[in-house]
Amino acid sequence: MGIADQKTREDWIKNKHMKAFNFYKYDELKEVDLIIDSPVSYSQARKKMIQMKSGDIILPVVSMDHLIRMKKNTGRSVDQLDIAELKKIKRFRNQR
Repeated sequence: MGIADQKTREDWIKNKHMKAFNFYKYDELKEVDLIIDSPVSYSQARKKMIQMKSGDIILPVVSMDHLIRMKKNTGRSVDQLDIAELKKIKRFRNQR
């Protein structure tokens, strides 16, 4: 089964310690992460999500606050660096 199957996702989370499924288009340097193990529920995320357009597709995107919470959940050092940068962006936006 694939990513749409809940049992498959649960297996990936448990046995592969997977947090997200990454799709990318190398020649255009674009990527999208589908989070499969999140401390933020879909109903919580939906309330604060924004929509972004990529080509002809409109994608729902989590808020910066929710993204920070999700990145804290990974335990990866690269995500800790991302969190620091996201917080800088938030401070910059709040100063405007």
